[in-house]
Amino acid sequence: MIKFQYTGNPFVDTGLAVMVAISDKETLSEINENDFESIFHEAKWLGITNRKLKATNSVILNNPLLQSGYTKEKTISTAIKEKHKLLKKRDDLNEKLNNIKSDKLDIIKNEISLITQEFDGASNQKEKDKLKRKLGKKEEAFDKEVLRIEKQKNKIKNQIIEADSVLSVYENRITNNSDRGLIQYSAILEALANDFLSNDKQDVPLCEVTGVYPATQIFNSLSDIITKKFLLTSSEIKKTYDYQIGRDWFPLAGSLGNDAQALPAGSRSPHISALAILAAQLLPMGVISVKRFVKGEAKSFLVCLQFNIPEVNELIVKRIYEDVHSKVQLASERNKVKTIGTGKGSKSLSLFLIEQLKELSIHKEYHNIEHLHLNVWLFSNFGTGADCDYFEVPNASLKFLIQASKTFHEELHEMLLQESNKTISLLEAIEHHEDYMPLYPYKNSKKVAKTLLAKASKILENYDEDEHDELTEATLENTKIAKRKTLVEQLQAKLKNFKKDKTLKSEIQILISEIEKSQSRPASKELFKLYQTQIVGRNVNALIVAERIALYLKTTMITDKEQTLIEKWINNDRDKRFRKEIQFRVKEKIIEMAFAGKMTLYDYINLFPKENIMPLKTSFFGWNYIWFYLNHDNLDDSLPNPSGDHTMFTHPKVNKFAEDYFDFCLNEKNYSKRNFEKKVLELFQKNQITPRIMQEWFCELASKYEGYTSEEWDDLCKDENGYDAIYEIRFQLRLHFINLFREFNWKSTIKN
Repeated sequence: MIKFQYTGNPFVDTGLAVMVAISDKETLSEINENDFESIFHEAKWLGITNRKLKATNSVILNNPLLQSGYTKEKTISTAIKEKHKLLKKRDDLNEKLNNIKSDKLDIIKNEISLITQEFDGASNQKEKDKLKRKLGKKEEAFDKEVLRIEKQKNKIKNQIIEADSVLSVYENRITNNSDRGLIQYSAILEALANDFLSNDKQDVPLCEVTGVYPATQIFNSLSDIITKKFLLTSSEIKKTYDYQIGRDWFPLAGSLGNDAQALPAGSRSPHISALAILAAQLLPMGVISVKRFVKGEAKSFLVCLQFNIPEVNELIVKRIYEDVHSKVQLASERNKVKTIGTGKGSKSLSLFLIEQLKELSIHKEYHNIEHLHLNVWLFSNFGTGADCDYFEVPNASLKFLIQASKTFHEELHEMLLQESNKTISLLEAIEHHEDYMPLYPYKNSKKVAKTLLAKASKILENYDEDEHDELTEATLENTKIAKRKTLVEQLQAKLKNFKKDKTLKSEIQILISEIEKSQSRPASKELFKLYQTQIVGRNVNALIVAERIALYLKTTMITDKEQTLIEKWINNDRDKRFRKEIQFRVKEKIIEMAFAGKMTLYDYINLFPKENIMPLKTSFFGWNYIWFYLNHDNLDDSLPNPSGDHTMFTHPKVNKFAEDYFDFCLNEKNYSKRNFEKKVLELFQKNQITPRIMQEWFCELASKYEGYTSEEWDDLCKDENGYDAIYEIRFQLRLHFINLFREFNWKSTIKN
């Protein structure tokens, strides 16, 4: 009894999972020899199915099933043409046979007759001997000419027999309405199935694809296998000898003359087991399609999903198979069934996964996903562009996808639909643990909400439904289509016609504002948090601080100028001067928050951790986080204070420098609270803390504390070229001085 098992090869294992789905079993362990035989015993159904699938052309390359000259129509049309040629050829041969004659033979006969007469009239023996020798030579020449004519006749007769034999083959194909490719393909599959079930496999190398099963040898007797099911002419039989297994039977299989060698054998036909080849024939029913940019060009790949838990693989492949199977029933060979994901670009795999993982979460037997991970295999076996790549979706990423697909399914699905092929896809972002841009409120990055489209439709009555949809797409790309204006531009044009109607004018203005806002709406805070913590790996404290800052900005920046700055930031103004101004204003607000007890150095460096040390430079993502939360209305200030170890987020000397100098001022210089405010905090406020002043502080501490050397100063306040670089250090010192001063005041108040 043969035990079926997964091999670790994604192509084979996906094919085996399809076999489980076809057999309507739960797992591969339930598959037996009877199930296997029921699939491959009469394999024509598989050939018919594969011809209807677009994916087949990228899985197997130009084997008998796919060769254009082997289709049913081509087989019969070729047979009819060849039959007419053979009939004419046979008639010509018969005519040639009937017309064979030899003038030379008649000449030799006459010469023999004359020599005989001379011999009879010869008077002496010497003359007779001479004529006798001459007669012998002529008789010998006569026999040779007779033999030559006979050979010529026999050759023509053999040509007629061969023509009749080939003619009978073509007449058989015409009479039986033969499909050469399908018959040969199914015959080979059935032979492979029998070979796999056979126990006669001594001294056979192991399969180089799986390393589990013995390699098949049936391609060595391919002509016999095919001839049993499909009559071949002698010339066709010759072509089946010395057959090399390559990409025509298994994806990316190395073979002679093939430059896409993914298997160990690149200079010979690889050793592949019958089961591996058969599994590859089922593969088109278990893959999906995706587009990826390779060296700047979009390229289509088929995808095999390889979960480390076979039951999950089987469940998802079964869904793919069921979808394909339902479509195959209605499809034809001309109108092939498109692979799932075709036409959806790079987002197709993400869309597929969130749908499947959402369904997966309701299966109680698969709830334990602590050790689940996924390898995504992308491959193309088509033409000269054969290629293969893979990336891993680790456990943490799968947990995110499962939770997001379950809790934020509608939001994530809509976000993926808006995903542009020009930007990094969700799975690529997950693969590289990078930020996913559609989470942010980029202008015109989303479609207009349906409710707003309905409102716009009432105003833009001059557009029919198709035009309206086209305008909606135009607004997404912020481009004009066929000289038509975008939806917002059309509303703005309408606005000019209603100058006197203040009510309608106000309604259109509000609608334009709502449309623009809907096109740049950010993800929900909950989905954003889930992605940032589980995929990007950010500390949740950074999100807490960003939201706190965003709320403070919204509630305190209330002047017209400040409101304009906030609006520009919300609308993602890219002007460099504006960027510098808003960052300066925000840092001043952070200082205000510190004085109010709403911000500490530890809070700040959670949001703006170090990126470089010499000079100290902070990561930019904190600004994106604040921008994200500014685009939300439901901000929360009751979040817990950030906790944990923060020393790794900034230069290790900042914290100690601030605390040591604060202590030095109070205990060594005997500063009062007012003195510290005046000589330290107010100088910061007036931007009068220069590198020289900070260096003086450093030198003062050197007299009392260890670690305040010139080398330490250079490490803290110089760049790699030896120039002063104190901007960020100075801000963090100021922030921590405020924290220390506020804490000192608080303790003093308690004592009193």
